[in-house]
Amino acid sequence: PHFLTSEWHPPYRSRRIHELLDAAPRHSVESFARIQGDVVSLAMRESLPHLLKVRAASEPARRALALLERWDGSAAPDRAEPVIAWAWWREFTRLLYADELGDAFRGQWTARAPFVANVLSGQGDHARWCDDVRTPAPESCEQLLAASLEAALADLTQRYGAEMTKWRWGEAHVARHEHRPFGRHPLLQLGFDIRVPTPGDTYTVNVGRKNFGDEERPFANRHAASLRAVYDLADLEQSLYIHSGGQSGNVLSPHYAAFTEAWAKNEYIRMTTKRSVLDAQPHRLLRLTPAR
Repeated sequence: PHFLTSEWHPPYRSRRIHELLDAAPRHSVESFARIQGDVVSLAMRESLPHLLKVRAASEPARRALALLERWDGSAAPDRAEPVIAWAWWREFTRLLYADELGDAFRGQWTARAPFVANVLSGQGDHARWCDDVRTPAPESCEQLLAASLEAALADLTQRYGAEMTKWRWGEAHVARHEHRPFGRHPLLQLGFDIRVPTPGDTYTVNVGRKNFGDEERPFANRHAASLRAVYDLADLEQSLYIHSGGQSGNVLSPHYAAFTEAWAKNEYIRMTTKRSVLDAQPHRLLRLTPAR
């Protein structure tokens, strides 16, 4: 045997795909499209029972826990629970290993769901990470969970207001299609970048990764499937696809961001491979003619 790597992608997404495949004896183009758009986070589902054991230290914490108790783990854009859960997770991981990593922490700050799950479940000696090595007295995981929940709620209140039932994951988890190079200009990016609220998280089939180290937008969607497609090999005309932007790179074109809203909602466009069908549909032709 030869060592390959110790870095494997967590199995949450693949396990969820297997669950959805096994849920029906037969599948169709439409059912595969629904699987691609699934936003149930198994990482959150499995960690919630451990998180909910914490004793609330304040009224906001009690309200937050009450919301999470009824949550099914769906990272839907219109839900407040994913905002609370991921903000809590973020602050918990900060307390969990920032003391050990020191200056290297910021560059290594990610969700690390399998590691956090082992800590929360007391697997092996993982619970030792809850102790702050900078203090003489030992800290417990229960203490860190309570403190991180309070820190998360304070942060969310500052970002989105005091009424937590109005917090929306889609508003926190905005996908930004950065224009190159105008996306780097503070004013030009307003006209050239494409932004849209999105569902999903790092561990959902419909993936949307975050960057905890970005203090300004720690929950923004940084990495997702820009192209989704379902091919019907028996009848290619029944195939589906969607792209995260549009069909034109011209910001003045109505097709610059024509697909974005549909992409964010996991909607699709019927694919056609027949030229006669394309020619019969309304279309525009742009000719670039060299000057003589």
